[in-house]
Amino acid sequence: MIDFAGQVAVVTGAGRGLGRLFALELARRGARIVVNDLGGSMHGEGSDTSIAQAVVHEICARGGQAVASHDSVATPEGAQAIVDSAVRHFGRVDIVVSNAGIFNSIAFEELRVDDWRAMLGVHLDGGFYLSQAAFRVMKQQGYGRFVFISSSAGVFGQPLEAHYAAAKMGLIGLTNVIALEGAAHGILANSVLPFGFSRMVTETVAGQGDDHPFLQAIKPELVVPIVVYLASKACDVTHQNYSACAGRFARVFVGLAEGWLARGNPTADDIATHFAHVSRAEPYTIPSSIFDEIGEVSARVGAVSGGGASAPTTRYSIDTQMSFLLDDPACKQVLSTFIPEIETAGAMLRLARGMTLRKIAGYPQAKISVEKLQAIDQALATMTPRPPTASLLRRVTAWLRSA
Repeated sequence: MIDFAGQVAVVTGAGRGLGRLFALELARRGARIVVNDLGGSMHGEGSDTSIAQAVVHEICARGGQAVASHDSVATPEGAQAIVDSAVRHFGRVDIVVSNAGIFNSIAFEELRVDDWRAMLGVHLDGGFYLSQAAFRVMKQQGYGRFVFISSSAGVFGQPLEAHYAAAKMGLIGLTNVIALEGAAHGILANSVLPFGFSRMVTETVAGQGDDHPFLQAIKPELVVPIVVYLASKACDVTHQNYSACAGRFARVFVGLAEGWLARGNPTADDIATHFAHVSRAEPYTIPSSIFDEIGEVSARVGAVSGGGASAPTTRYSIDTQMSFLLDDPACKQVLSTFIPEIETAGAMLRLARGMTLRKIAGYPQAKISVEKLQAIDQALATMTPRPPTASLLRRVTAWLRSA
């Protein structure tokens, strides 16, 4: 059974709706909770300290531990105060569920700058302020879990919600980078795109009773399991997005199609001729960082295998070169011979895809000693036939020895 004994969770927007349910379930499973809620309206107006306090009373009445926070995530000072409260009362921060938000519907042509900024200020700026403050604590601990509450409105679009959609899609970008930079420190980050019957939905679907079939299908309780799992030690995935709708849980991802590779200097007319090929959705890959796309395209145009080893050395960063190496079966085999952990440590592979090699070299699971690097270099020097990226790998190992 998943439990959170000894762990501390910060849940924002936890006074009502989905946030309250997240806080209650984490507390039921043993987590100590910082219940953060400004207590404002769905449109971001006003405040009410009793909203967060009521959830704290509810948790404590069931034998749990919780404290209320009435600070706003929309300022750096407010977000820092939320994290400081967790550390002051409970000594650490293990989990952040970034759920605070506001909502309104405005046609794009009528959207005011103030409306835009207010929406991004709570959802996106608030997600950044809170996660950065918590990340620093988690990094010192060597452990952490972030769950950002995003929305399908951002990924797929929703009429009258340009500001909301942009903010929620921004949270996915934030999740991706925290996942890459946090991997070296035991910090995982994922997002959830929920459908849940809350005041956001009831005010959007005005005039519908609570017994409406659609509202019954999206009971908010059905979102809770995926959020709790992603917040737990049992979860070992990062850099992922999941939809939760009416009891159906599914991964949501950005795929990169194979596309059409032009030769020479293509023109707009060439694009028109090949646009059907450019637009094909399959076959596709799911890049784990920007380096995957660069590496794949470079390999296709010959920057790695066809262009010789000198091209990527002069054109690409040391991090990008590492992503090339892991895509070369021969070089990966050499690496795994001397560093068996590279096959089993998922974090190691994630690091190689997006982190700096200085951090890879110092990562405990990698165990890359100078002796191992020298052995890899020697093995590559004597390989027959020699893989196309062997010279490149020798440069990387030399760089690591001097790092």
